[in-house]
Amino acid sequence: MFYFKLTSITVLLLCVHFICAQSEITTEKLIITDGATTNFVLKSDAIGNASWADPSTLFSGVSTNWSLSGNDIYNNNSGSIGIGTTSPTAPLDVIGTIRANVIQTRGQSIQINRLGTGDRNAFLDFHTTDATTAMNARIIRNAGENGHFIFENEGIGDMIFRVADANRMFLTDTGNFGIGISTPQSRLHVNGEIRSGIIRTDDTGIEINEFGSGDRNAILDFHGSDEESDFSARVWRVAGENGNFRIENRGAGNLLFRTSNVNRAAIQPDGKFIVGPQTTATPGNYNLYVVNGILTERVKIATVGTSDWADYVFEDDYKLHTLEEVAEFVKEHKHLPNVPSATDVEKNGYELQQMDSKLLEKIEELYLLTIELNEEKNDLKKENDLLKKSIQESNKIHQQTLQTIMSRLDKLENK
Repeated sequence: MFYFKLTSITVLLLCVHFICAQSEITTEKLIITDGATTNFVLKSDAIGNASWADPSTLFSGVSTNWSLSGNDIYNNNSGSIGIGTTSPTAPLDVIGTIRANVIQTRGQSIQINRLGTGDRNAFLDFHTTDATTAMNARIIRNAGENGHFIFENEGIGDMIFRVADANRMFLTDTGNFGIGISTPQSRLHVNGEIRSGIIRTDDTGIEINEFGSGDRNAILDFHGSDEESDFSARVWRVAGENGNFRIENRGAGNLLFRTSNVNRAAIQPDGKFIVGPQTTATPGNYNLYVVNGILTERVKIATVGTSDWADYVFEDDYKLHTLEEVAEFVKEHKHLPNVPSATDVEKNGYELQQMDSKLLEKIEELYLLTIELNEEKNDLKKENDLLKKSIQESNKIHQQTLQTIMSRLDKLENK
């Protein structure tokens, strides 16, 4: 039995089991109940007769490679299937885009999947089994994490990057990254050269930077904070300053040089230099202080002017102390005139150039005294020679006088 509502019929032939139309039938609803069964479909014969049929028998006796198994359809074709191509070169060859929620291979497999919502949340999983949850590695783009693009190895092995069939970089399961080394011992371990415009650590750290132009203008900054301009120390080489190499401390502390965890030398903020353990500040206005002394093969000292040397001793107006005056001064003060005492040297030290000048002064004074003594000696010698000559002449006269007297006596005795 049929129930139908016709809106336009050109030619209508009404029978018990058939509706026949020579042209067009337009209807809002058509209900056919005879032979209807759940999941059956209508089929027609060569002359247009329709009947309900089991889909599994639809293609019975018909040449086809498609088969039904419950709700599934499968293909036993031994060749390839082409979509968008008449000459497929793979079991499934698609010219165009394949769109699916999940694309998964079988066994130890790769799974391409959409993760959550949004057409950009996706991941590529690498499985060691055919279980969708047993992933060992994943490449994921997660918009829920600020658009991060993530490479993940869920196993205990390393993540290895290969080029030219050789392992080049290694990310271990402990988080150490090696370049050119498979067993990195720190967060970044490079076996070879590192080249970069800037290398900078976080927060209070070190920055290695190219400075200005030229491949030899470079700086090594030590920062007290994460501000790039806030560096407290710097090692740099500036070609624009005749190739000067600088070591700079911009803070208020000293620039220290250490070996064996001990301070060996220090440059103070005022420029004074200490050699030795930093226990004593540089005294007075001196720029160099050496603890425990200096051993050297040569020392050269430059004077500011001629007045810093002792040649003034030879000036005509120089007052030279007599030996008697020196003797009296030494007896009273226990040191030479114009020379610091041992107490003064112990308390204040002495300047080498000034002391050399003082010692030269004493030497020159000694030479002047020696010259005077020599002159006095020469005068005494002359006087002595004259005296000796006078004595000799006197002795000669006396001898002649004595001989005359003796001759006269002889004559008197012979009378």
